[in-house]
This record gives sequence, C-alpha cells and structure tokens, in this order.
Amino acid sequence: MSCPTGWAVVGLTGSLPVGGTTLFTDLNLVCQQMGVDGKPAGPTMSMNIPGGGGAAGVAQAVSCPTDTIARFFQTRSGCGQDALDLFCGVPAVSCSGSGSICATQCGDGVIGAPTEQCDDGNAVAGDGCDASCAIEPGWTCSAAGAACAEVCGDSIVVGAEVCDDGVETATCDGDCSSVVCGDGRLNTLAGEGCDEGALNSDTEPDACRTTCAVASCGDSVVDTGESCDEGSANSDAPGATCRTSCALASCGDGVVDTGEECDDGASNSDVADACRTSCTNPACGDGIVDTGEGCDDGASNSDTMADACRTSCAAATCGDGVVDMGEACDDGATGSATCDTACAIITAGVDAGMDAGVADAGADAGVSDTDGGADGGRSYGLSGGAGCSAPGGAGRGGFPLLFALAFGLLAWRRRRR
Repeated sequence: MSCPTGWAVVGLTGSLPVGGTTLFTDLNLVCQQMGVDGKPAGPTMSMNIPGGGGAAGVAQAVSCPTDTIARFFQTRSGCGQDALDLFCGVPAVSCSGSGSICATQCGDGVIGAPTEQCDDGNAVAGDGCDASCAIEPGWTCSAAGAACAEVCGDSIVVGAEVCDDGVETATCDGDCSSVVCGDGRLNTLAGEGCDEGALNSDTEPDACRTTCAVASCGDSVVDTGESCDEGSANSDAPGATCRTSCALASCGDGVVDTGEECDDGASNSDVADACRTSCTNPACGDGIVDTGEGCDDGASNSDTMADACRTSCAAATCGDGVVDMGEACDDGATGSATCDTACAIITAGVDAGMDAGVADAGADAGVSDTDGGADGGRSYGLSGGAGCSAPGGAGRGGFPLLFALAFGLLAWRRRRR
C-alpha cells in the first residue's frame, strides 16, 4: 500500500487498544501532497489499509520511518470512543487541533509549506527569514535549516551589504561593498586603473600602485621601457638627469645639457647649417659645407697640401700661399719680386727689357765706339740714327744709357700695376 505519485506518507490513523502504544486496529494510511521543495506541503488524504482490522480488536504493528518518532493526538468522539491519530515526523513537529491536523513550527529548520516560505532554524527577523518564516526583501533562502543570503544588486541594503546601488557605481562596488583601493576589485568608475589587492606595490616594477594607478613614468619606480624615474624630479630642463619621458638626459632629447653646444632634438642633422647629431654647432672642419663655406673636407682640410680645401673652409686659390694645379708659383695675396699676383714667375732682363722697348745687347740702341776709344770720345746712337757725342772725355758719355734704363724701369712698373 502506498500513496499516489506526488504524495508522501505522513501518518497512520486507527483505534488504540486499551493500554496500547504502537499497536492499532482499523489502520488508515495518511498521505500528504508534496510541495515544490520536495517536502509535504499540500492537503492530506486517508487511505484504508486492506486487512488492517477485519475483526475488531485485531492488533496490527505500526512502525515509523527512520529518523522520525511517533506523534499522538487523542480526541474524544461523540460516541464516547477514544480515537487516536498517529503522525510520524521529525522531533520538532508538533500536532494540534483534531482529526490529525499537524503543522511544523517556524524556527525548527523544517519548511512546512504552504505556510512557511523559509525556515533557517530560528524565529529571528533580519537574517532573511523572518519570525513567521517568510522571506524578507533583499534576501534569498534556498535550503531548510541553512542561512539566507543577501541579494546584491536589488538596490536594498541588507545583512552584510555596505551599499547596494543596483549596479556598480563610483561609491559602491559590484559586490555591494564600499570602494576601497586594495580590495582586489577593480572599479573604473571610482577612478581605479588597477587593483591587485595585496600585490599592489610602490616599489615593484610594473606593479599596480597602492593608489590603484597603473605603473607609469613619473611614479618614481623604474618600470619596463624606462631608463630612469625620479618622480617629481623628472624634468626637461637643462641639468636634469631624467627627462619627463623617463629617458636619461642625452644628445638628441631637445635639451642643451652640459657639454652640448646645441640640441634640436629630432631636427638634429648632419646637413648644412643644422645642429649636428653630436649636439655641436655647425663649424668649419666638421665635413659639412655650411653657409659661407666654399668647401669642408673635415680632417682633410689643409693649408699646405696642393688643391686641398683650406682650414678656413675656402677653396684652393691663387694667393693662398700654396702652389696648386695650374699655378707656377704662389707667394700669397701680394705676390713677390719673383712671383706675380697671377701666380706666374717674373723673369728679370728679358721680360723687363721687352716691356721697356729697349733692344737687348744694344742691337737697336745704335751704340758704337767710332774711334776704338783712342781719342777718349764715345758716340751713342739711338733708334732712327739720332746720336749724342761726348768729345774729349768719358764724363758725359753714359747719359743716353741711363736714360734707356730709366725708361725700361718705368714700363716694368706699369706692367706690375
């Protein structure tokens, strides 16, 4: 004999013999409908057990299931008979009323639906299951005898919840706790860039800082990709050792430091007129032809080698004191008695005489000695047959020759000009 599907045995009814305790006659099986939680919750029904007392006074043995005890409720009928209801239940169950009406008590840890929604084992309100075993707002209760749990996100602050804004906000974390840097819960709405809880550090490279800020240049910790980090002392001013980019001061960072003549940063270049990549100013001798320079062969500049770029970065030229290709001589800008300003050699005698219009060796001068010098008189003939004589002595015979030499010297000077 068993109860229908969806029903469970909750008791037996029958007649109690005089002096009896667990032996009954005319037994009936009491069934109760099961609730959604798998426990008896609905109405009850009685089913007669066949052979349970065909003859009055025939005793039948009845035993309750394991972990239950027999509960008796005795009533007086109008016929003067003693009637007995037997209910097998957990020890906390008590019976009251008549006709086998039994109910669980709130706080006994047993959910007796439909009157109880929960039973956490106590009859105290404020823990999710109130004194009447009804679920309180903001809680969820899933198992009989177990504590209820807060529902975070329902905008109701209960139990251990510090806050509940429905969603995560700048003042309330998603687990309904206050926003605290270092709790291991990232809340970007509160301005946290990271939160590694106990691993937050202001000394470990690349760690989340104790302010819940992501490791970055300027936090005084040298992280991956940084050459230095002096925190607030980072500076792009001359003399600073660590830049605001957390790079060490160096040529090319746009700051003119000690030992640098210039620094235009990315504009440093080894082209004309630019600050050099060595952070030096453009200068003659650096191998780059800048404005005002005719040439620049760097270390090959020379004031002694023919055809070389001069140390003043001027191209080799006549008058620079160095004999270059195409020059016969070079005695500087003013020349000399043997080298003119065109760097050509001056030849004495032939060139001077030719320029003065005076015939070499006296061929055109018409100079003759008519009497062999016997009479001491000399006759000098100039071109064209004109002549002068100095009879009777040598004192006046040299005048024509001196005149010719003076005329030649004058012509030579004009040529030099």
